[in-house]
Amino acid sequence: MVSAQTAFGSANCGPESSTDIPCNLSVIDEGNFAASPLYNALQYNFRVDEYFTPKDRLCLSYYNDSFSQQQLSPRANLQAENLMANRYGQVDYTHTFSSKLLWESSFAFASVGGANGQNATDLKVPDISVSDVSEGFSVGGGFGPGEYRGPMYNWRSVLTAAHGKHTIKFGYDGAKGIEHGDFTPNYARPSFVFNNLLALVQDNPVSESRTYNPLTGQPASQRGLWWANKSFRVLICMSTSPTFRLTISRIELGSI
Repeated sequence: MVSAQTAFGSANCGPESSTDIPCNLSVIDEGNFAASPLYNALQYNFRVDEYFTPKDRLCLSYYNDSFSQQQLSPRANLQAENLMANRYGQVDYTHTFSSKLLWESSFAFASVGGANGQNATDLKVPDISVSDVSEGFSVGGGFGPGEYRGPMYNWRSVLTAAHGKHTIKFGYDGAKGIEHGDFTPNYARPSFVFNNLLALVQDNPVSESRTYNPLTGQPASQRGLWWANKSFRVLICMSTSPTFRLTISRIELGSI
């Protein structure tokens, strides 16, 4: 235990001080707690590969992994969870017209994302840090609530023809990537930093941050990100082997 006299000094405690805090009042204590934070995860995948006719093949695969990881805090209502959910999938279709003509098409996606600082129940309390105290009022894990996701899509279709030593491929492929996130709840929660416990008692922060309206308590602005990129390509790929020692391949036209 640390008394007010030790923590604040004799000039800042007692009936003759401006604080009127009893000098023998216990203001700092130390403690330990043992815990086993949960870490629940789920992972699965499946695949379908089927010839519907002798010339038509469909292949589908999907993969999923997700987890929930608890973020401990000595303040029970500020304990939180970090969540992650990733999904991957692909569909391929192949049609064989003949031994010299083949059509292949596919679509694939990958979506990676998660959310930090979820399920804390006492986020109406400002994020308070005191320089000489190890535990303030931060959400478990140090960041949140906030969420993000980054999906990526790709599609492709190619027709391949072979004749003797020559092979030609004609088709296209496209891709689109998106990244978006919403961190408004984290940045809208007021944050105060105090030099010491006495400054906290006297409501005298050394700094204040985050964007919120002090009159309404509502976020002053949205904090997040959104980004997207897409590409499309038309291609002609030719491969020829005029001799056993010479091969000319992949001449590509039209890229956007």
